[in-house]
Amino acid sequence: MIFMRNYITLSKIYANAIFSYSLKNKCTLYWHNMLKLTTNIINNNKMNSFFLNHHSTKEQFDVLINLLDNYISFDFKNFIKIVLYNRGLIIIPYIFKQFVKLHDQYKNNIIVNIESAYKLNKSQLFNIRKIISKKITGNIKINCKINRFIFAGIIINIENLILDGSLLNKLNILKKGML
Repeated sequence: MIFMRNYITLSKIYANAIFSYSLKNKCTLYWHNMLKLTTNIINNNKMNSFFLNHHSTKEQFDVLINLLDNYISFDFKNFIKIVLYNRGLIIIPYIFKQFVKLHDQYKNNIIVNIESAYKLNKSQLFNIRKIISKKITGNIKINCKINRFIFAGIIINIENLILDGSLLNKLNILKKGML
């Protein structure tokens, strides 16, 4: 657990620096795409073991640079060198997550995760967005996920706020009230 906490802490530092740099140089989309591509390479089943195992940093650097060859800038190459030297490339997916969070905050994007027992139609999503927009200002992005264990109703997660309108939750509330 401490290992994971260190990665999250360090990734925030790297992401802040990268995001500030990319804003200043008007290249946030480039850095987003490069971090996403690098994360996909590192998380690839075949490549993950290569980056997790203790191959030499020179080997890891050469492999990654060859894979990114057509897309990589001088600055991104230096970033890879620094991360590899200090912590290893395995931290890049954490950096990417933090970078996306910073970008969403900057753009005032609010991520709304909705879980439902069934697929919601456009009208239902529109009504949910309309209700949320009355309470929250910002660009609302809705992510939907089907969760068959809910049975009926929905669960809405807005950052740290969870609105549980599922049948399972209502049954649990009734159960607690009866005991």
